[in-house]
Amino acid sequence: MSLSSKTLLVTLSISQWYNRCEDKTATQSVADKFSVKDHKDKYIKNPLPREALAPITNIVSRLRTTHNFWTQPWLDGGTRILPSRFYFKYLEQIQALELDLDAAVHNLANHLPEWIEKAKELKGALFNESDYPTSSELHNAFSIRTTFMPVSEADDFRVNLPADELQKVKSDAARALGAAATRAVDKFRQEITETLHGIRDVLVDPDTPFKATRFQILEKLCDMEPGFNLTEEKALTDFVNEAHLISQYDSGAIRESQILRRFVAIEIEKLLNYNVISEEVTEDECKGQNDRGEDKIDPVTSVFRRLGIET
Repeated sequence: MSLSSKTLLVTLSISQWYNRCEDKTATQSVADKFSVKDHKDKYIKNPLPREALAPITNIVSRLRTTHNFWTQPWLDGGTRILPSRFYFKYLEQIQALELDLDAAVHNLANHLPEWIEKAKELKGALFNESDYPTSSELHNAFSIRTTFMPVSEADDFRVNLPADELQKVKSDAARALGAAATRAVDKFRQEITETLHGIRDVLVDPDTPFKATRFQILEKLCDMEPGFNLTEEKALTDFVNEAHLISQYDSGAIRESQILRRFVAIEIEKLLNYNVISEEVTEDECKGQNDRGEDKIDPVTSVFRRLGIET
């Protein structure tokens, strides 16, 4: 199945009032005080206390996080690729956060006069009425726009060029599209790998509490593999299937059993392909002594030691 039939491109644009402005009077005052000549420095201030915009800042952050969760980078710039199977989930969550943002902006606008009075007390001589928007201007400063576009294929070129030059352009486009798809797949693989690393690092430390959310996050990422495996790579599918099995362990049982905790850590270590056990070792080979006359250790003990676990 071609990329154009199972993915689309999306750009998230967020406009907002940034609660920052230059105070030219303060800038000049500082320059005069320190005898600065031909200065390009600026005195930047926050007109409103930061806590006034904290709810809005939080929602904007969640918007970007949600956007990035359902998508992967695509070529250069802010455009990202969205598997079509995630389209409605993406849209549902973005629209819900858009409603939250609208409510938070409405609340700030309603209490804007109170916040301006608060700022007047805090800013002292630096207070300037012109630094503040009206309620209407504040509303208009915030907006969210999602722009969806199709993923182009190399054969989509309809430009009027000589046949040999057109073929060269198509070949370059095909290579670029293929490289972009590979980067997106690698980024998804990296997210799974980093999540496994985090789980393993907690498991090998018996004093660190293990939370069920770690497995929940891993499971959610694994469930996205059919959408993000853009190159239909079997190795990635196999890797994610194994990671999904790990996410199914009972976190409560892990908290109560150091043996199970160690076992899962070993399973993750093996999955991450750290070459802890690089080849099959027979039981007889594990017995006796090595060439230096030292007692051999079994593979499981070797893994424990690599993970820093006392046996």
